[in-house]
Amino acid sequence: MKLCTAIVFFVSFITCYSCKKETYQLPYDQSPIDLNESLTLKKSQLGNITLTAKPFYFSILDNGYTVSLADTASIENRNTLTFNGQLFTYEQTHFHIHSEHYLNSVFFPMELHNVYIDETNGAILVLAIFVDINGTSNKQLDTMARNFPNVKGQPVMTQSLFTLNNILPTDTSDYFSYTGSLTTPPYTGNVTWVVYKKPLETTSGQLDTFTRKYAANFRPLQEIGNRVVFERIVD
Repeated sequence: MKLCTAIVFFVSFITCYSCKKETYQLPYDQSPIDLNESLTLKKSQLGNITLTAKPFYFSILDNGYTVSLADTASIENRNTLTFNGQLFTYEQTHFHIHSEHYLNSVFFPMELHNVYIDETNGAILVLAIFVDINGTSNKQLDTMARNFPNVKGQPVMTQSLFTLNNILPTDTSDYFSYTGSLTTPPYTGNVTWVVYKKPLETTSGQLDTFTRKYAANFRPLQEIGNRVVFERIVD
């Protein structure tokens, strides 16, 4: 893997990506974190992830610190994710360069976030996918990049289809899970994170397309504190 050397630093106040003068008083359970395998609690029965992945037409939005795409279907017709028996509905996908989470103190060139919400109580789950350069282009990343909007703050309807399974790594058996926060304002806490250990593959040219849009829209690492990070491993 073409990983980058990590420079780890911690902050208790984070400045908003899109409005540099605004700061937030933050709770302790913040994201992202360094996923250090020597410190995780390893379990073979951590919990099953069940995904639906129907192709959907999407809208796309440049919000000033990333580009996100969202399903245009009504809530009852959107894709879902079930984790530990809890049902979440798909909301949107966005990217960060470089990766926000680190794996054993090194970062990947990019990280994708698929955001899901439990419609019954508002709970949030983020499914995170590392992206690494490995010589293989990804058609769904091309679809996203091809529809990047030219203006900020205005969602644009597209005529393109997107399939969530096509931005997952080939091997989804091992993953990390912990309780953290959103990594963009207002940094809402009590978010369930599921981070796949193996990356999705892309090419340097494809990555450059995303980097030209936002070259450094990652949030710095946050302190883990006394939180437990679980790691699912296959026996």
